[in-house]
Amino acid sequence: MATTIERTIVSRKRRVLLSASVVTALAIGLLTTGSLVSAAGPATVPLGTAGSYAILAYSTITNTGVTTISGNVGLHPGTAVTGFEACPQLSGDCVALTGALHVADAPALNAKNALDAAYTDAANRPVSAVLGPELGPSTPNPLVPGVYTSSDTTFGITNTLTLDAQNDPDGVFIFIMSSTAASLTTGVGSHVALQGLAQACNVFWVVAGSATLGTDSTFVGTIMAYSSISLSSGVTVDGRLLARTGAVTLIHDTISRPTCAAPVPTPTPIATPVATPTPVATPVPTPTPIATPIATPIATPIATPIATPVATPVATPIATPVTTPVATPTPTPPLTAVVPQPTPTPRPEVPAAATPVPVVSPPNTSTIEAGPQGGSTNLLALGLLFLIALSLSKLYLDRRVVREGRRA
Repeated sequence: MATTIERTIVSRKRRVLLSASVVTALAIGLLTTGSLVSAAGPATVPLGTAGSYAILAYSTITNTGVTTISGNVGLHPGTAVTGFEACPQLSGDCVALTGALHVADAPALNAKNALDAAYTDAANRPVSAVLGPELGPSTPNPLVPGVYTSSDTTFGITNTLTLDAQNDPDGVFIFIMSSTAASLTTGVGSHVALQGLAQACNVFWVVAGSATLGTDSTFVGTIMAYSSISLSSGVTVDGRLLARTGAVTLIHDTISRPTCAAPVPTPTPIATPVATPTPVATPVPTPTPIATPIATPIATPIATPIATPVATPVATPIATPVTTPVATPTPTPPLTAVVPQPTPTPRPEVPAAATPVPVVSPPNTSTIEAGPQGGSTNLLALGLLFLIALSLSKLYLDRRVVREGRRA
């Protein structure tokens, strides 16, 4: 419980300190800037057809000396325009005018009506800050875009006033002097400077009374005066002089109608086509095929059946008894073999020691006797020859079978 209470007390203290810090910061801002300036600057003041005019007056326009004007010049409903002879002149007053001169005509009337609307619009803008009557070193300097009013309804510039748009070319500055007794006065040689991309076309001075610009002063912005506007000698204005109900007086001055620089469009980023790199075929190393050992089928020796030679029974020829016709013996007279008697040859005398060599007489083959058993003997010889041939054949076959078995 105590811890919770302590936390609540600490939280409240922090809130009080934060609030005090905010108040202190605001107070310091007021002391250092003299005002509270809105973070967002005001919108520009639409001038309509009055925007094309460098000088616009109600009653008269008077020039003394040689004056240079860039922009249109209009007067309505007055008709008195003095010292506007075209320059150059050998002597006298003249105006080097770049633009048109409209006196009591329709364009001047339209511009006059546009000025009344612009004045009313600008005079009723919500104020961002209240400044002292003297603009320059004695007030926040430089000033940032905003709507400023004077603490005593008048503004004066005796030195240099700097307007800083803070790098925003559309930054708008509006100075309001709302009292009928209000006035805008610049001192001799005073100067209004621009920085931070500030543009003269976005600076507006709303004067419920009259405006007077001192000798050799340099001024920036559009003056919309309810009464009159007077310039001393040698004044340079980068802006407009627009008087709703009074006159405009010039003495050897230079007035240039400002134009706002066209806003530079933010370039749309263009997608730069990125060249798609042509895919380079990275040579993939061809894997060396690994010879997968293929199991070589081992020929299983199939036992070739060895043809066991079957002894083919050989039909033993049975000697068919052949009936040999018995030759009926024809009584033939017996042949008497006549043996020739050798003629005795006289032998030489041999010494007594010599052994006598017996003389072999050749067998007598001249006589073949054929008897009754000659046919049976021939058949028996043929049978023996057949059996011998059969035995040899069987022996040959047995050896061949053995050889084939060894080869397998």
